[in-house]
Amino acid sequence: ESPDKAPVASGRRWWLYVPLGCAGFAIVMFLLGWAVISGRARSRWKEFGPRHAQLKARVQGRDGAREPLEGPVLQGNAFPGYVAASAALGKMTGDGKKAIDELLAGRGNPEEKAKGFAALDAHAGDLEALRKATHLSSYQDSLNWDAGWAATLDWIAPFRFSARVLEASARRRREAGDLDGAIDDVAALAQIGVDTASSGPAICYLVGVAVLRMATTQGGALAAEPSLTTAQAARLARLCERAEAALRPLEEILESEHLMINETLAAIAEGRESMDGLGFPAATRFLAWRHGFSWRVVAADVDEAFARISAQGREMSARRWHEAKDAYDRTEKEWRKDTFLSLLYTANSSIDRSGRSIRARLRMVRAVAHEGATGAPLAPVPEDPFTLAPLHRRDSPESTLWWSEWTDGDQGGTGKFEEDPQSGGDIPLEWRKVK
Repeated sequence: ESPDKAPVASGRRWWLYVPLGCAGFAIVMFLLGWAVISGRARSRWKEFGPRHAQLKARVQGRDGAREPLEGPVLQGNAFPGYVAASAALGKMTGDGKKAIDELLAGRGNPEEKAKGFAALDAHAGDLEALRKATHLSSYQDSLNWDAGWAATLDWIAPFRFSARVLEASARRRREAGDLDGAIDDVAALAQIGVDTASSGPAICYLVGVAVLRMATTQGGALAAEPSLTTAQAARLARLCERAEAALRPLEEILESEHLMINETLAAIAEGRESMDGLGFPAATRFLAWRHGFSWRVVAADVDEAFARISAQGREMSARRWHEAKDAYDRTEKEWRKDTFLSLLYTANSSIDRSGRSIRARLRMVRAVAHEGATGAPLAPVPEDPFTLAPLHRRDSPESTLWWSEWTDGDQGGTGKFEEDPQSGGDIPLEWRKVK
């Protein structure tokens, strides 16, 4: 046989099979991994479904019916009334809005005050419609829970502005000596605040608390008013007590936020919404690697994490602030280990702090009003929501000072009063006695 036709040894082509083998192995592993991820996704999604349904039924099943804080009860839903009145008040001129701000800040010359009064007079009918709506028998907003973060809350900003106009009206009436009218406005503010805080996710609660803060600002000034009658003081004290009782507990607020997160992730998992459309960063899809790159697994994992957060809210309400804050900080630190979860984390400490703060203010206004109505200090002394100890009270011949320790706690048990709440000081309310 010719040497030019010698057979080629098969071993010389081994290098051709290595890449083919690696490619085949990679394909097999990819398919196996895909099967595992898909199986886990189906399993976790089945677990998520019943839990989510129970949460949804619990949150949406809370009845919107409520008894107004005071006054006659009219049949109907207050929400459309708030929306209509707020839209009308929102048409106030720019100069009018600026004048309202000046009135509330206690600034402005007589000319500026006159502009503010003119703005209030021009919208007297709208303010009366807003007051009337607070007496309706229910509050049910138009929030579409199924849309998750894609849901619109376009009534929040108008509500807050209309509350500022109502606060300006309360201040004007108080300074003019119309204390009954001023209390009417404070009652309307408190009702709008309670209604807004008692429906929807955490942002609604925080805006509602901000409106209640307006009510306590004017209510505190009224409670310390020397010319306040016994009946008016008793009315104000009762109003504060009922407003506090109507506020949602922390656990329910966190459950509402939990539901919004669940609906958001379920919409992505089911293809009803995209991450970009909901404002997620473009890199978010790569942050889900801990959850197998499956949005169904993400939804189930986040649902379990938020269930723990809601349960924590129930526990934290019974703790002093500094203990609760430590627990919140530990939870936040734990969530930061997962970059994806950290994007969804709700600032529970801010929600809790806001709730404790408004409760402290309502209790102090109630205490001062009670003392004005009865001539005796409120007994037992209301609890400071931050320390779970009695609120501080310091009496002198000229005045009585109440204060809450706020977030800094009691300074070594000394009861020392710190004047500046903006820098971590205390929340004060002073009642100057009539000599």
